[in-house]
Amino acid sequence: LKSVIEKYHIGFSYQPGDVNSLIDYIKKLYQNAALYNTMAQNARELFDKELDVDIIYERYVGHVEKIFEDHLSTTGVP
Repeated sequence: LKSVIEKYHIGFSYQPGDVNSLIDYIKKLYQNAALYNTMAQNARELFDKELDVDIIYERYVGHVEKIFEDHLSTTGVP
């Protein structure tokens, strides 16, 4: 998750239980509307590009079809 957050600039990561870091990040976003808006827009674009249900469904179906085709070509049994 940290790598996705950093790669797409969609938020901040912190160690579990590190309440002070969480508070600092919340303050940073509260005090910097431009940063907040940029991260929010980046998150929305990432969702639309990678996490939309239609996209995930197509990838899943493609994966299942490939498994079936591999099984069929190997065994000849559907």
